[in-house]
Amino acid sequence: YSRTLANGDLFRSWLSKQPRIDAMLHGHEHHGYLTHYETTQGQRPSINPGSSGYHEDLEQQRWAHFNLYTVEQRSLLSIERYRFKTDSFIPEENGAYESGR
Repeated sequence: YSRTLANGDLFRSWLSKQPRIDAMLHGHEHHGYLTHYETTQGQRPSINPGSSGYHEDLEQQRWAHFNLYTVEQRSLLSIERYRFKTDSFIPEENGAYESGR
């Protein structure tokens, strides 16, 4: 979550002191990933769904993705990740980010 930030250590330090951040949602990386960072309230997810505009590429195993988040009373309850397959989006097999792609 900070590999391309020139001040990544400063950002990580600031983030670790924020009590009200339940998740960090972001994009730009074309390959989706889920990782975690420390806060004063414990670990919280850093979530990138991946590119929603990828063309289906079976040879390189690349597909478009998007996420649906369930949030209730300011808390992230669940993440569903969808992958494009042939002509529609389908839920990622075995749950969000299980494919590792």
